[in-house]
Order: sequence, then C-alpha cells, then structure tokens
Amino acid sequence: MSNLRGGVIYGAARVAPTTVHSWGLALGETRGTGHRRYDVADALALVIMRQLTMEMSIAAGPAALIVNTLRPGLLDEIKAVLSENAAAGKWRWEGGPFAVVRRKPTAHHGADSSLWIEMVEEKDIGHAIVSDWSGMSPLVIPFRRLINKTLLALELVLNGDIPSNDEQQAA
Repeated sequence: MSNLRGGVIYGAARVAPTTVHSWGLALGETRGTGHRRYDVADALALVIMRQLTMEMSIAAGPAALIVNTLRPGLLDEIKAVLSENAAAGKWRWEGGPFAVVRRKPTAHHGADSSLWIEMVEEKDIGHAIVSDWSGMSPLVIPFRRLINKTLLALELVLNGDIPSNDEQQAA
C-alpha cells in the first residue's frame, strides 16, 4: 500500500494530524502537487508512535527517536510478516520480530542506534532481554502484532468501515 493520503494513515493510527505534526517524525514524501503521500510503513510508524506515547506513556521526543531510528527498516519487516502470513494461510498475532530498546534514547545515542536498540527474532528475544547490561528492563516492541494491527486498520479505513481522519474532521 502506497500513495496514501494523510487522512488515511491518521485514521488507521487513530491520531489527529496536529498531534502527528507535533511529533517530529520523518514520514511520507512530497509529490508534484505539493501534497505529501504516505505508505504502509508510515502508517506503521504512527501506530508504533501512538503505542509508545499514548499507551506506554513515553515522552514524544524519545518515542520519535525510536520510531525514526526504526523507520528505514519498517517496510522490510512488513514484507516479512506479510510473507509469513501468506505462507501460513492465516495471520499470526503473537511472536516476533521485536525491537528491544535497552535504555531511554537521547539525541546523543541517535547517531549509533546499536548502543540502545536491537531488532531480534522470536527465537532470540529471551537472550536479548536477559543480556541487557544496564540492569533495567528493556522496552520490547512487538512488531508482528503492530504490523497486523496496522494492516487491518488501513483496510478498514480504505473500505470505509472506519472513517479516515479527513472524514472525522468534516463530520
């Protein structure tokens, strides 16, 4: 899914455009018309950001650093989960891949994300959590569940089963 309007991805993530603009995420690309267009990875980035800020109470600055660091690899993770879903003939909601955030990210850590964030597969999650040297419990982001949630929400918005953010504002 590509060439999506902002209202579609905002509606799928259940966030207001003004909120998204305040987050400082690197999303979408500008087309010749001057309007930004988005893809499924942008929608996933918003779902992850919403999860971090609104459900896990992480401040927007560190959450945006996490999401912007993960953003370049999101499309590959989506493709892998879609491929596994197709091979299994069903959507599996539990399991990896996971992003393991080992400490609160700062702009200083952003240059070398290996210092604070790691992508792991399901078979390696136990080791990734136990081997954390900081003594703090790491934050574990469940990609498979969030990818499937995003795909389902996008499908519902595109089918008109739930309104896009554009429609919510017009109502």
